[in-house]
Amino acid sequence: MTSPVSFRSQLFVANNIDHRFYGKGGNDLTFPHQVKQVHGITIVEASSADGQRQADGVYTTRPKVKIAIKTADCLPILCATASGYGAVIHAGWRGLFAGILNNAVELLLANGGELTTALWAIGPAISVDNYQVGDDFIIASRDLALTDQQIANCCQRRTDGNFWNLPLSAEYALINLGVPVTQIDTLNVCTYDNCLHSYRRDKQAVGTNWSYLELGTNND
Repeated sequence: MTSPVSFRSQLFVANNIDHRFYGKGGNDLTFPHQVKQVHGITIVEASSADGQRQADGVYTTRPKVKIAIKTADCLPILCATASGYGAVIHAGWRGLFAGILNNAVELLLANGGELTTALWAIGPAISVDNYQVGDDFIIASRDLALTDQQIANCCQRRTDGNFWNLPLSAEYALINLGVPVTQIDTLNVCTYDNCLHSYRRDKQAVGTNWSYLELGTNND
């Protein structure tokens, strides 16, 4: 059997954090702690993540608990601390603009984490070259509370339309919430152009890109 395509954050690897961002070949993987994703801002504790709970993130403070989310162009974002807090977040533009990262930071702090030491990984997602958006999207991006310069950096205006850098906008959102840029690893792997599932490319035939995090295990 061929192993599924997978990617890893070098920042997480360097800190011995067990995780993967899966692509093609991983569609049928199963994980015990996942949620029914609805493009919202709710993040739940792993014990209530039974696959039916509506949410867009899972967190845990317990070792050897594998938590997972799925994407197909949206952002998979992982957070981990040396003290044993971990979270996986599904962030499409709706959840991102509505404040799911604000909730993620609040949960991190409420569970003993620190902004200066927590690690974040932004996994494979659709790239700016393949993410064309309308003017209403650019207006809605104001909800993310980015600076004018940050919005200008995220939006590429071309003769054929507007194109938005979703990973960069998430990175800016974390920085604006107080996360040091050195604590963020953005993989910049495009789901549309690589061996991953992409809704924009595959439409209704799209599969699932699983991303997981498990603390308290060796990262091999």
